[in-house]
Amino acid sequence: MEVQPNLAEAYCGLGRVYYKMGDYIRAGEMYRKALRIDSTLVEAHFGLGLVYSKQENIGMSIEEFERTLKLKPDHKMALSNLALRYLAKGEVAEAINRCKRALEIDPKYGHAYFVLGLAHLEGGDLTKAEEALEEAVKLDPKDVNAIFNLGIAYMKEGKTEEAIGQFRRAIELDPYYSQAHYRLGTLLMRMGKVEEGRREMERFREISKYEGEVSNLRFVLYVNPVPMTNKERAAGHYKLGLVYERWGRYDKALREFERAVEADSSLAQAHFEAGEMCLRLGRPEDATRWFKRALKLEPGSASAHYNLGLAYTKRGLYLDAVEEYKRAIEIDPGHVSAHFNLGGVYMLLGRLEEAAEQFREVIRLDPDRELAHRYLGRIYLKQGKEEEGRRELETADRLKKARR
Repeated sequence: MEVQPNLAEAYCGLGRVYYKMGDYIRAGEMYRKALRIDSTLVEAHFGLGLVYSKQENIGMSIEEFERTLKLKPDHKMALSNLALRYLAKGEVAEAINRCKRALEIDPKYGHAYFVLGLAHLEGGDLTKAEEALEEAVKLDPKDVNAIFNLGIAYMKEGKTEEAIGQFRRAIELDPYYSQAHYRLGTLLMRMGKVEEGRREMERFREISKYEGEVSNLRFVLYVNPVPMTNKERAAGHYKLGLVYERWGRYDKALREFERAVEADSSLAQAHFEAGEMCLRLGRPEDATRWFKRALKLEPGSASAHYNLGLAYTKRGLYLDAVEEYKRAIEIDPGHVSAHFNLGGVYMLLGRLEEAAEQFREVIRLDPDRELAHRYLGRIYLKQGKEEEGRRELETADRLKKARR
C-alpha cells in the first residue's frame, strides 16, 4: 500500500529535475503522472503551475496554484507565483493582496517583495514599488530581476545615478541581461556619455539576436510540444547547442549536445561537440569519453583524434596523446595544430629531435606561426646549434612585433 504514494513523489521529484533543466514539456508530463496517482500531492500541483507559467498558459497556472493553496493555504511560493499570474492579467489589486498574504506567512520572503514591487510599479505607486524592491534586493542581493526592476523604479522617479548603478549591477550578475544593457545605454546617452551608451545599445542588439535564436528553438523543444521524430529532435538540440557555444554558454551547450545524443545516439557530431564543451569547461576526463564515442561512429575523423589528443595532454597522458596526434596527421597531413601539439608533447617527453621535426613541418605549412619558430629555436640552442637557434628566435620576435 506504500508503493503508489512513493511512486507519485518520485514522479514529482523527476518533474522538479526536468523543470530545473528547463525541459518544461517533460516536467509537465512527470507532474501529471504524479497527480494521476495522488491528486492531493501539493508540490505536484505547484510544480505544474510553474510549468504552465513558463508555457504562458495563465489560466491553467492560476488553477494549479489555487489547487495548491486549497490543499496548503500557507504555501507562500504558490501565493507569490499566483500574484505574478494575476499581474499578467492586469489584476494589480489581486496581485498585491496575494503578496501581502505571503508576507504575513513569512515577512522575510524575498520573492513576495519582488512581485509586490512589480505590482506597485504597474499600479504607478513608485514609492511603494521602490520600498518593496529594495527589500527584495536586501533579502537576496543576487536576485537580478529585483535589481533590474529597482533600477526601473529609480529611473521612473528621476534618480538617474541610482538607476544606472542598479543596471550595472544586474549586468555584473548576468552579462546577457539584454534589457539591462538597453536601459543602461539609454540613460548613458541621455547624460551625454554617447560612446559608452552606444556600446551598451550594440550589446543589447547582439544579445537580442542570441535570445531570439535561443527562444525559437527552446519553444519547440521545451515549452510547447511539437510532434517530431527522434532525429529531428536531436537536430534541434544540436542546433541549440551550437547557438549556446557560439555565445560562450558552454555549460548550456553541453546540456543540449547531451540531449541530442539521448534522442539520436548515432549523431557523431553531437558526441564530438560535447567533448569540446567538456574541454572548455576543464573536464578532460569527460571529454575523453565523448571523443572516444565520436570515433566509434566516425573512425576517420582527424578532428576527433586531435581533440582526444588534447584531452590526453591535459590529463598528462602524453604517450596516449602522441598516438592520437599521429592518427590525426595520418588522416590529415596538413593539420597544423596536430603537428604543433605533437611537437609540444615531444618536448615534454624530452624527445627533442622528434619535436624539432614537427615544428619544422608546422613552419612549412604556416611560416608565420611565431611559437613554432620560438620552440624550434630553443630546441636548436639545447642541441648546440646556436646560429640556427638565434635565427629562429629572431624570426619569432619579428613575427610577434608584426602582430602588435
